[in-house]
Amino acid sequence: MRSFIALTLPDDLKWQIQEVQNSIRTTSRTSRITKTDQLHLTLAFMEDFPGEKEEECIRWLEALRFSPPLLTCISLRSMHARSDKLIYLSVEGSQELRALCDMVRKGLKNLGIHHDTRPARFHITVARGVRGFDRERCTSSMTLPSPAPALSLSLFSSTLSRQGANHTLLAKNTFSL
Repeated sequence: MRSFIALTLPDDLKWQIQEVQNSIRTTSRTSRITKTDQLHLTLAFMEDFPGEKEEECIRWLEALRFSPPLLTCISLRSMHARSDKLIYLSVEGSQELRALCDMVRKGLKNLGIHHDTRPARFHITVARGVRGFDRERCTSSMTLPSPAPALSLSLFSSTLSRQGANHTLLAKNTFSL
């Protein structure tokens, strides 16, 4: 099962991201905007998450204690994923965010759960399948979201469809302030 551990976003940050998505929508020919309830920042991706490890992983995740990292969007960027263009908000890799990412990845390794080990590229995907994107027009008409603390650290399963990925929440650890 495809799975990932991610930071979920507070509503105020999601609303600000919707404004960015509106700018993308009006400055491109076509785009598939990421649904608001699917917005997240991935810390660890598991292509083949072992089902027999799910309960152990959930107990580990729910027992973690960590302050919520501040999510600071620093730019709007794009990359190609397959043949479609992907637009994302790049997020500053603060010391707190890097420490949490390292803790998550080390925890998964200790549980014997294989995950993507490429260096983290902190970002929030806001649109896929973007064609005819006018970046200059878009960025001149939008404001980057204000920094906000992450809402929770969560485990999701992910299924792919023609409409994009659909994420199902399996476990959540809400940060205590």
